[in-house]
Amino acid sequence: MIYESMSCPSRSYHSLQHVFDIIHDDADSIQKLATHFHDVVYYNIDGGLSEEQQALIGEFISEEDDVISIAKISSDENLIMTMEIFGFDFGTVLDPFNGLNEFLSAALAVRCYQVPFSHTPAILAQIAACIEATIPFRKCDENGKWPCEHLFDRMTLVNTKYDLGMTEEELVKCVQRSVDLGNSDVGNFATTDHSNFLANTWDLLPESNISLRNTIVFRISDFALALKKMADFIEFLDPECLYMSFRDPEHAILMAEKIEAARTNLDVVLKYMHCKRLSIAVVAAIAELTGGDAPITLFLGEHYIATAIEEFVEKGPDPDLVLNQTVLGLLTERSEANANFDIHNSPLAAYIYAIVGSDGIDQCMKYAVHPMDKENAMGLLQTLPYDCVVNIVELCAENCITRRTAIDDMMIEITN
Repeated sequence: MIYESMSCPSRSYHSLQHVFDIIHDDADSIQKLATHFHDVVYYNIDGGLSEEQQALIGEFISEEDDVISIAKISSDENLIMTMEIFGFDFGTVLDPFNGLNEFLSAALAVRCYQVPFSHTPAILAQIAACIEATIPFRKCDENGKWPCEHLFDRMTLVNTKYDLGMTEEELVKCVQRSVDLGNSDVGNFATTDHSNFLANTWDLLPESNISLRNTIVFRISDFALALKKMADFIEFLDPECLYMSFRDPEHAILMAEKIEAARTNLDVVLKYMHCKRLSIAVVAAIAELTGGDAPITLFLGEHYIATAIEEFVEKGPDPDLVLNQTVLGLLTERSEANANFDIHNSPLAAYIYAIVGSDGIDQCMKYAVHPMDKENAMGLLQTLPYDCVVNIVELCAENCITRRTAIDDMMIEITN
């Protein structure tokens, strides 16, 4: 079931490989058992539960008007215990961004493991706690209390209510183990390899954008929207909420270092995303002014005019421009991403960045709207250096033979 769930076509990042990527050598058996199941359910991405998943936990949830909630009646004590470990109740609406997938994955784990552990429910509880801790990006509450501290409180209550027999020391270890899995699940944010972090970010795009899973044809607007959503997400993320520690001062120091590494990664990738968004906005602007949205290959060809643009990039940027060399390197180097919807480097974005620099990107981004309209399209093309626009437009015109007359008219209007 794990293999089938995590190998479906909707998975590009949260695939079976992800399970092995986050299991480290020091993981104990409970953490490994939890890791196997922690991403088995990806409700919205996979289009709901599979038949096998439905047979195991389907009666525990209800769905009405696309709202998923916990069914109001259940007699399965282990599932009720799992619900309480997550801090949920009967009738709780499950938020896809705050525990829906993790809770259903934990419920599946408990259902699948409850026969071999029928006489040791404490193990089931600890597996569920580990999966609960993989709910990412949660902040402390208004009282300064972090999610792992709330998890400890709930585990303490569950321990008493279900007579699990766990000592104070075992409860602390349970939460520390859980926090460790949660930190491993987002470990890539703190990698020192910017390219690897970017590749993983790119692999997430088709999971949350169905249009990009069609690798034969997708529209300019599809890619622009996917980039906007990802950039907004990265900008929203607070590095302070990525890594946690529980009652371990030495571990807290290590997590603080990871937070700073993640902060650097997010800053670099956000600048990269702005460059990518601007490059696609330029193509969207050309399309908008010459007949409207279209498949991206109509303007950029199957290889995204990469060879021709790379010739411009090789001439080198203006030495007086302010450029982030890490960002420029990521735009020009071959990415490790497995994404089939995009080429493995970004020559068009690199070219524009090398022409206008960081300040120019910021100035132009106000016109990189989605959906693109004629006013912003004209504003964007008139804000960019004229020679830059001419070079891009000429290369697009070579591919888009059906709009050459409209492209000529557009250039006359821009000049005037």
